[in-house]
Amino acid sequence: MYTYRDRTWRDDIKDSTCRYAREVDKMLRHNDTTYASVMYLRDDLKKQYQAQFHLSQEEVDSMTFHDAYDYADAIFAQRFHGYPQHVRWTPAQIQMINTTQIYVLLLPCPPAARKLVISKLLERPLINIIRLATENPEAVKSQINKYSLYSAHDTQIANILR
Repeated sequence: MYTYRDRTWRDDIKDSTCRYAREVDKMLRHNDTTYASVMYLRDDLKKQYQAQFHLSQEEVDSMTFHDAYDYADAIFAQRFHGYPQHVRWTPAQIQMINTTQIYVLLLPCPPAARKLVISKLLERPLINIIRLATENPEAVKSQINKYSLYSAHDTQIANILR
């Protein structure tokens, strides 16, 4: 009988590793009622998404807000990398695409979920500061980081900036 875990524990808030994140994702992120007040962002761009991604009429008719987010995210990336567009996007439409992304990152996060994503974002830098201060208190003034690079999920960043 083993009394230890033979895999490294990955303490992350992804829906694959955190039950609460999975419940929030399932209940809110992929549920159109979460986005009821902003469904116009999906509805007003359906024809453009159809043209850009060669969608069938059935795909357009069954498009969820989260589907629209996936298309908006792809368009953002394509435009950033200079890929040709099948649609001549107006500045107003680009604003709607960017706004779609914001709502998917922020609306599904109730206060408890927001606190969770923020705490995980700040955890590693705080642990490093505490470690440095406890290992060598005299060196803290000369060695403490003035800034820290950190790679995060866009959901974490959006919610800490909110």
